[in-house]
Amino acid sequence: MNNATVYNDIFLVNFSALEHEYPLLAVRVKDYLASNGRASVSPVQNPPHTVRFDVPQGHNCIVIFGIDSAEYLLSVAASAPRYAYIVAVEKSLSQFAAVLFEKDLSRLIKGWRIKFIIDSDKDSFSDQFKQYYFQIDSVSFVKAPKSYILNEEYYVEITVLIPSLIVSRTPRKVEEKTYVFLMLIGSSGTGWPFILQDCIAALHQLGHQAYTYNIGDGYDMPQFFRMVDVVKPDVVFLLDAIGLVPEILEKTGIPYVSWFFDNPFLWLKSGHVSERYHIVVWDKTYVSDLHAAGFPHVTYVPLGANPAVFYPRNVNEQPLSFVGSSLFQEAELPFPEEAKKVFIRRVSERLCRSPWTPIEQIIAELTVKMGISFSIDDPVRKHEFEAFVQNYARSGYRKGIIQQLLEFNPVLYGDKGWMNLISEGKGEYKGRINNRLELPELYSASKININITVPQIRNSFSHRAFEIPACRGFLLSDYRPEAESFFELDSEIVCFRTYDELRDKTLYYSNHPEDRKEIARRGYERVIAEHTYAHRMQKIVEFVLR
Repeated sequence: MNNATVYNDIFLVNFSALEHEYPLLAVRVKDYLASNGRASVSPVQNPPHTVRFDVPQGHNCIVIFGIDSAEYLLSVAASAPRYAYIVAVEKSLSQFAAVLFEKDLSRLIKGWRIKFIIDSDKDSFSDQFKQYYFQIDSVSFVKAPKSYILNEEYYVEITVLIPSLIVSRTPRKVEEKTYVFLMLIGSSGTGWPFILQDCIAALHQLGHQAYTYNIGDGYDMPQFFRMVDVVKPDVVFLLDAIGLVPEILEKTGIPYVSWFFDNPFLWLKSGHVSERYHIVVWDKTYVSDLHAAGFPHVTYVPLGANPAVFYPRNVNEQPLSFVGSSLFQEAELPFPEEAKKVFIRRVSERLCRSPWTPIEQIIAELTVKMGISFSIDDPVRKHEFEAFVQNYARSGYRKGIIQQLLEFNPVLYGDKGWMNLISEGKGEYKGRINNRLELPELYSASKININITVPQIRNSFSHRAFEIPACRGFLLSDYRPEAESFFELDSEIVCFRTYDELRDKTLYYSNHPEDRKEIARRGYERVIAEHTYAHRMQKIVEFVLR
């Protein structure tokens, strides 16, 4: 952005939200303003736009043709039914940039309320529309008077194009009985919004219905219960603890389920125990602990891949890569005594070397070795301590693995923390990557895709370990015991247990492309056959409703 461009507080708030949710679009807005200075703001019509319309029964997508002003956009969002998806299409990038100066749209941008497609090219529209991958049964069109009149021919072409994009979606696999899910959306995040999109796509593929409700920073009680009354869900679906307020969810009188992608004891308390509450964990080692804590309905379902997004691409080969947060900032230890800090660090170091080893076993061995006494009898405090140590160990674990790979000049994607590791000229940091468009291409192109599992997954894998093979990418992952039930090791994926093994296998597979390609092919076939989100959601449906 050049010095001649003048920004106001409203633009900075909107642009920050845009960078998080639509990084590619944010770059285009930034480049436009750098070249053209501040966008001229189109005058808001007086009186302001007022939009009132009824979506026909069953129509679950509203496409806005043109964005006359921020006021118009807010008016449409306020008028649209809560269950409907909104896609805002604007041909002119300059008009969209101007709107970002007018009113605070950050809540709409970050809250899944509206998806933006800003482009004058019809083919580009098609690519952007596909990346959102939500199931659309029928569409209502809203035409912004000013924009539509100026670009009528363009929007007519888009009107014709949309039905073909809807029809081309993955055919549904209709089950004997279908159910209605109400999926809760919370505040912004880097990973869970995409996983939620994949869950929704899988439910539709299985023949079920899925509606979304954005709770933002808290529940709007009247609106939430109106939504429940309108869509009449069979189950409320949460990721982790997003939206987990038992006193509200219990009032619906229907089952609710959390699929935890982290240590569930970071959030769960004794007051959350309920016959209506169902818990799904991505790591089976938490199942017995949750039962012991009194939760009656607990099961294990690992993550997976959405093959409609993550599929093989024909792209030029790239070097070894890793995509993920750096977790570079080490957590502070809240203890004044140096002896306690030393003990925590030793537990953390051991956990980094073998994260699948139970923490209680690590503690028992270290207390003998260090000649100290340490025990926690209270099960709640025990789980809290375990979660604390796992969180503390995350930074050192991820940092240590990447340091071993610097000699291979890895390409790193994620937050700027990675720049602290590549300052000596080894490796390359490329910023954040678009999950729906760029990431599948990277997985397909990389000679070696590294997977680094967070320590709180003691036994299983994250979604990365399934999405890479789904793109027919070669996967080199840190070891977890459950990996052997997902894949045939060294035949479908490759794992390492130590730093030496990591370096040796990286060197070998860097120089043996045919071995890499054969392993990647077999890994792809396994994921498609057993590890898609349709497989996972089928298990969750059976667990909660059957």
